[in-house]
Amino acid sequence: MTPAELVEILKKYRLWVEGKTGGQRANLANQALSGLKLPGINLTQATLSGSDLNHSVLEGANLSGADLFATDFRHADLSGANLSQADMRGAQFFGADLSGANLDEVDLRSGTPMHAKALPNHPSQARLAGSGGSVEADLSEALLTNASMVNSNLEGAALRNADLSKADLTRSNLQHADFSGADFRQAALNEADLRHAQLFGTQVEGAQFRNADLSDATLTGVDLSAADLEGANVVVNVDNLALDIQTMLRLHGEWSK
Repeated sequence: MTPAELVEILKKYRLWVEGKTGGQRANLANQALSGLKLPGINLTQATLSGSDLNHSVLEGANLSGADLFATDFRHADLSGANLSQADMRGAQFFGADLSGANLDEVDLRSGTPMHAKALPNHPSQARLAGSGGSVEADLSEALLTNASMVNSNLEGAALRNADLSKADLTRSNLQHADFSGADFRQAALNEADLRHAQLFGTQVEGAQFRNADLSDATLTGVDLSAADLEGANVVVNVDNLALDIQTMLRLHGEWSK
């Protein structure tokens, strides 16, 4: 797609948004748009499925209700962007900046693109429809501080080493998601469904898990002593206690032998 073609699509899209004659919903599916710089752009309900937008600058953009199925946003700047109710199944956000973004009611489950291209450093994610495989939504190492992700569906998504400090994931579906090494300090996960989630080594100081379901979640190396677990369904074992208490129990066990 040439710059002139992109400008023409955006012109018609603006007319469509304003309900004027000649308007057309923006269709930017399967386009090579790496490094695109359109901060503050309004692309609500636009189609960008399968497009390459890695390293793009979409700070403060409006992508609410957009089709972002299997879109590549690796290392993109989406800080303060509105992605609410977007279809982000199988989308790639590795290392992206989503700080302060609105991801309420987004769909971040795995997806099966018709023609998926192997991504650098993720060659195993190439899949073809009908092969029985799917591509997981990947937000690993993404910056999601202060992000709003209320009522979102992140089932099976990868958020390894993601920064979710002060993020709001209230009532979200986080089943089977991988949060290994993630930062949940002062985050809100009230009423969230974390069944079978991987929380290995996560930081949860000041996090709220009120009435959350953490049954069968992997909590190895997680210190839950400074988290709010009121009404939560969780089995606390020795590995989840404060380190000083673990030390006391260990010493007591050695003394009682």
